[in-house]
Amino acid sequence: MSNEFWNANWQPRRGISNPKLPLFLDGQKTTKLAEAECRKITDFLVLEKEIHAFTEDQNRDSWLQKNKQVQSNYEYVSKGVSDVQQKFKQMDQQNREKILDPYVKRLRIQNEFVHMLHDQDAEQNIQVPSLFKAASSWWPEGAYLYKHCGFGGYWIYLPLNSTIPHLSFLGLNDAISSVILVRHSTPFSCSLYEHGWYQGRRVTIVAGSPGTTTQVRCLKGYPYYFNDKASSVIVSNWWSG
Repeated sequence: MSNEFWNANWQPRRGISNPKLPLFLDGQKTTKLAEAECRKITDFLVLEKEIHAFTEDQNRDSWLQKNKQVQSNYEYVSKGVSDVQQKFKQMDQQNREKILDPYVKRLRIQNEFVHMLHDQDAEQNIQVPSLFKAASSWWPEGAYLYKHCGFGGYWIYLPLNSTIPHLSFLGLNDAISSVILVRHSTPFSCSLYEHGWYQGRRVTIVAGSPGTTTQVRCLKGYPYYFNDKASSVIVSNWWSG
């Protein structure tokens, strides 16, 4: 098997359960918020040790200016999104699908390979599939999007630098409930958008330290209220982390 997607020598390390992390609202640490307040949040940034939530772009930008490393990468991802939006802006749906179809087909082939890992452990021994329902740190580096909370149901694998302007191409539009990021060495993030073509509320999850999995166990309820909401996604390299 190709090491491009899978390093069989990679050993599992610690996992990170992000919902237990401290929450900061517009730069200020906060206790549990009411649902109405959470739904006003337009942008979530899930880091390794804390979650930042912003109700306005100016509050987010003000916080980013004080965190230059995050700012440079955040702006890099935003530029990538803008480039995609401009590229497809003047196209009708048929031409959009014509361009995206070869990419989606390649992605489906990659997913067929990764789904085989349900039946193997880190030493490539055959195991009962249910023992490996959730991605482990020895799985291919990238993002794993699950239909149900707790990493259950249908799932897809997105390698680094995946750009999916509408999840209907992969059969998961408005159907993402939990996420796992597997990082081997490359720093990266996964951004989920409420609407197609990268519009609406956003949840950006940043991969943790090398050799870890970063887990958002459930997007339903506090603090995200983002269950079955995602319609587009981008998985992008970061310059450092």
